[in-house]
Amino acid sequence: MTERYQEPLSPEALRHAFSQFGTGVCVASTRLADGRSAGITVNSFTSVSLEPPLALFCIGNTSHLLDAFAVDASVAISVLSDTQQAASNAFARSATQIDHPEFLTTEFAGVPAIADASAVMVGHVESRVPAGDHTIILVRLVALEVNAEGDTLWYFRGGYTHAVSAKTGV
Repeated sequence: MTERYQEPLSPEALRHAFSQFGTGVCVASTRLADGRSAGITVNSFTSVSLEPPLALFCIGNTSHLLDAFAVDASVAISVLSDTQQAASNAFARSATQIDHPEFLTTEFAGVPAIADASAVMVGHVESRVPAGDHTIILVRLVALEVNAEGDTLWYFRGGYTHAVSAKTGV
């Protein structure tokens, strides 16, 4: 069944349309000024440029962690593996985003990150761009770690799923 929407587009209609686009799931993490680690689940992650190496993710303007991702802050972006749904759930809830030692178990280039993620990209926040009810966080990458084993966690139509592996076809 096809559903059509026209202006004004409601947040529910937009969420429904956006959910049709499958995406990987990441945790963006940093170290707070008091030394505690913090992370937030994001699925609005994308590569921006290879030269210079840039990526971005978005954080809702109401997030209590928005200020932690200030310009020049160090950040790790952990692309979650398909076995790390619990980490995604933990960092999606605002009450559990700070000092989660069972998930932020590694440091890479001095930044807390998710161990055994499909990939971890570390960099520094280069700029922040207000965009509606979110802020775009642009990160200049300085270090990478890629785990070629396993598959990446996906989110599609409001739930977790698994992508078909290019290696196995399953």
